[in-house]
Amino acid sequence: MNKKRVSWCEIDTGIKLIAGNLSTYKPNVIVTISKGGFIPACYLNQHLKIRRIYSIGMEFYDETNKPKTIPLIYQNLTTDFNPTDVIVLVDDIIDSGESMIAAEQEIIKHKGHKIIRVSMYYKPKSKIKPDIYYEETDNNTWILFPWEFE
Repeated sequence: MNKKRVSWCEIDTGIKLIAGNLSTYKPNVIVTISKGGFIPACYLNQHLKIRRIYSIGMEFYDETNKPKTIPLIYQNLTTDFNPTDVIVLVDDIIDSGESMIAAEQEIIKHKGHKIIRVSMYYKPKSKIKPDIYYEETDNNTWILFPWEFE
């Protein structure tokens, strides 16, 4: 598998692009998939001035970076959404799509209706495609974010 190290500059550029595309939706809630979505969610918060941020704690890869069959949700949402909420669901990368699907189902259980899937990077082999993303990457590339150690 190839590796690509992403710079902070690329993150900044990507978030600005995503925030610009999101502004037409007028979102008022951010839900992040932890841990990977934390930093992109914080950046989006700064650009979009969204005050309500929630997190879904999820584990999909084991300690050797091999995917599990089903994502393990270890932190559920604890509040229901308003029918008028426009929710941005954020992760750093959509690889298989399983984490995004599980997170979306969790939001729907909590009465979330309008969900916009957002990711910095996206692999075309994924079961789902984000509504907004910065860059499509090769299926055989492992993205190393600036907040990760190799």
